[in-house]
Amino acid sequence: MSELSNLSQLLSSSGQPPVAFEQLVKFVAFASRLKNDILLAQPATFNPAGDRRPVLPPTIQGFLSEACLISSPSVIIIWKVLAQTAWNTDLDISPASGGSLCKYEKFGFHRGISKIYYPYRIFCPY
Repeated sequence: MSELSNLSQLLSSSGQPPVAFEQLVKFVAFASRLKNDILLAQPATFNPAGDRRPVLPPTIQGFLSEACLISSPSVIIIWKVLAQTAWNTDLDISPASGGSLCKYEKFGFHRGISKIYYPYRIFCPY
């Protein structure tokens, strides 16, 4: 809970608009599903098991901003606070209306982001 308190304080002190809890849940869910995409943008020396927070690539920042209806500056602040939560979580959201797949199609495809689960599984009937 201290993360939420810190996040609230950081957002309000930076003059950013408030962020609803639902937006934060979506943020963590999308970020947790995009771990491999985030990992691709890290330096070769990056250790995912280490204490450092991964750098959030601009394409992922843009996707999270549009898909979660959060301003770009707020995305950066939220990532600073919730990166470890997203990185250590496997969360997927599938709302009854619209579905998360629609978000990937609408905000991700033009950025090269799609809803793919890793590792790839190829099933061949032959």
